[in-house]
Amino acid sequence: MQDGRFGIVIDTNIWDNAFLGDNGEKLKGDCKKVILKFTSDNQLVMVVDSPLPGNVGSRILKEYRHHLGGRPDFERILIGFYDNRKLIQVPPVMDDNLKKELLRRGFHEVEDHIFVFTALAADKMIVTEDSDYGVHGEIEKEAVYDYMTIDKGMTLKNSEEFLQCEAL
Repeated sequence: MQDGRFGIVIDTNIWDNAFLGDNGEKLKGDCKKVILKFTSDNQLVMVVDSPLPGNVGSRILKEYRHHLGGRPDFERILIGFYDNRKLIQVPPVMDDNLKKELLRRGFHEVEDHIFVFTALAADKMIVTEDSDYGVHGEIEKEAVYDYMTIDKGMTLKNSEEFLQCEAL
């Protein structure tokens, strides 16, 4: 980001696993630590999409709220992100060719495309536990992972990898 901080997109499943997680205590714990790292590291900011013409509000924030809205722990952290300027909105890079290529390579959940478009407008990093990104070495998603990381210069991390990052 231009202010010297590092803008990262947090996928919905990180929030889900942190607050609703039934995928095992380690994953739940790692996802909570990811969120806590954002609250404590002044160099990290969470990036979401700014509204596009004709839309009201961020599509990423809408997805978060669809999954976790009304949960006091989630709301408290989100308000803290706003209050401490740890959440910024950027206009997503909307590109029909990129969308077609993502679909061609097997990234079929169209609602997840906004996370990619937003990351490309920021510091090109997504933290996710979603196997559709190939962050756990899924062979069937290798083409997606390679396209995003090699062709688009993105960094994709699962929660454990993100927590092991020394410097971003």
